[in-house]
Amino acid sequence: MPGTRGFLERLQRNTTRRSERVADLLKKARTELKLTQPQVGEILGWHQSDVSKMETGDRTPTVVELENFALMCGKQLDYFATCKAQFEAEGSKKSLAIPPEKFFRRRRAAERQAAFRRRFGKRRTKRPPPTGPGKLTDAYNEFLAQQEIKRLQRLARMRKFPPKDA
Repeated sequence: MPGTRGFLERLQRNTTRRSERVADLLKKARTELKLTQPQVGEILGWHQSDVSKMETGDRTPTVVELENFALMCGKQLDYFATCKAQFEAEGSKKSLAIPPEKFFRRRRAAERQAAFRRRFGKRRTKRPPPTGPGKLTDAYNEFLAQQEIKRLQRLARMRKFPPKDA
């Protein structure tokens, strides 16, 4: 799909820097309240080591953990949003959000692909015919016969007809 590559590149760019920024924001919010890591752990029901790992960037907090941390600090969840800040810093005027018409188009295309895969299964790989007489040709003919049987069985399942004996 056109445009998705640039979007994904922008989204994945500097992920380590963004995760470090989240860690710094967690530590900054805690120190503004003049709380220690064990106190934060006690308030939120976490271990002190979890708080330490989040603040150093060794552990990425989940959205629910960030929400709880934000509630404890009296801040909004978007205080910890780093992606928007990164794009503002880069001067990008494009929105991160996908326009609704593109979203629904992509969703319908993905649903069609999934339905196609459910209906027909994986794509068959074609073997090149072996050259020369003997067992290789027999094996290839057997392979083709098995592929034909599978095809007829799929058609039978789709049409709800009993499979023909091959």
